[in-house]
Amino acid sequence: TPRSNQLAETLDYVRTASRQLQPLSTLRIRRLNFCNRIDGFGALSVFPISDFHAGQPLLLYAEIENYKSEMTSDGQHRSVFAAMIEFVREGETEPITSRTIRLPEIEDVCAARRTDYFQSYELTVPSLSPGKYKLRLRVRDQFSQQTATSELPFDIRPLGSEQ
Repeated sequence: TPRSNQLAETLDYVRTASRQLQPLSTLRIRRLNFCNRIDGFGALSVFPISDFHAGQPLLLYAEIENYKSEMTSDGQHRSVFAAMIEFVREGETEPITSRTIRLPEIEDVCAARRTDYFQSYELTVPSLSPGKYKLRLRVRDQFSQQTATSELPFDIRPLGSEQ
């Protein structure tokens, strides 16, 4: 079918153009969620509400796009990310510095150049007084030197209260 062949060829051109434009675009965190389970890219169980208590374990899921990869000497595509998690009280802009979490660099090596990527982080809700907060995730692409930031609002419940 000539039409379907033309469409497939056009789609190949669009994908090639997309792969070339992505590392030149602004680094973005496309999706950020509090989760209780992550099975893989886009396969996650999100908390129904962002209402937690201090000491509660949870997972943070982030999809990242428009990052730069470099070719290794053996033909692999390598990406390197640094990340930081900050906690901010509602109505404030500066993070609670004593609660900032600097995460180790994450390196991804793959035979094919990825067009998107996800990272997951295990964390424990810090001891914060009850109230409204924002979790701020900062991800840095170590090759492009770009940083992307995204925030998730959440509440800290008083001790002894049920979710």
